[in-house]
Amino acid sequence: MKQVTAYRCQHCGKLFMRDYNCRKHEPQCTKNPLVRPLCYDCKFYQNADDREEVKIWVDSYFGEQCYTKQFYPNKCTHPDKDCRLFANIHVSEDTYIALTEEEWEAMPTPKEKCPYFEQHKYGKIREI
Repeated sequence: MKQVTAYRCQHCGKLFMRDYNCRKHEPQCTKNPLVRPLCYDCKFYQNADDREEVKIWVDSYFGEQCYTKQFYPNKCTHPDKDCRLFANIHVSEDTYIALTEEEWEAMPTPKEKCPYFEQHKYGKIREI
């Protein structure tokens, strides 16, 4: 048996063999409180049960192509902001454009702030 050195993400606990890979992962980690959308801990956030199809246009070698992708339209139920939401942590640019054209809104992070955010009683306590 050989002992090895491993590096662990301080947010999610994922292990890496190289420190470079761990340092690259941590700023994008979905458990990172600086990147994790506020909506997940907000009392106005509502998970969706149904899926919606969104057409996404992509520029490729063969020209512009369209494909459809299914998303769960999570919602903000605040009376002043009733909208469909998507988490934009690991979303491609083409998908981001397609969703915003369909009037979906990206979930705000603590850095971007949200004027309607109210801590859910079961959510993680956040300093905003």
